[in-house]
Amino acid sequence: MVPPPSASSSVEAPTPQVGKPRGAPVSAAQAIGQFRASWNEEIVPGATSEGRRRLLSGWSEVIAGQKLDARRVDCAEGHARVRDTLGPNETDLVLFSSIQAFDRSGPCWEVVAVRGFNSILGYIDAKTGALAFAWLVPEG
Repeated sequence: MVPPPSASSSVEAPTPQVGKPRGAPVSAAQAIGQFRASWNEEIVPGATSEGRRRLLSGWSEVIAGQKLDARRVDCAEGHARVRDTLGPNETDLVLFSSIQAFDRSGPCWEVVAVRGFNSILGYIDAKTGALAFAWLVPEG
């Protein structure tokens, strides 16, 4: 039996991806810069549906111009947060890679972009500077 589509089903869930290595970020500011580069070079170009392009377009101004925050965490902590937050019908909120591919240990930089009551979290691998995972956190 196929589960019912989620409210945001007009945007497809991405397949596992590997981000471009950009060098180990040594500060929150550098991790934020690498997330912005990943947004423009990997996440936005990866949109294959009109719904996904509209979603990302609405966030691009926030990612480019507003203050983002970053903190160093263990990737496993980020994975647990995603796994415990997203329901089975919300995988379309994953913007880059997959929940399964993000199941890893080691240090990451968690980058946060906020717009109103919504936020996007991106995880930059602390060793390589590659984007490991990005998602739109559901409201509530």
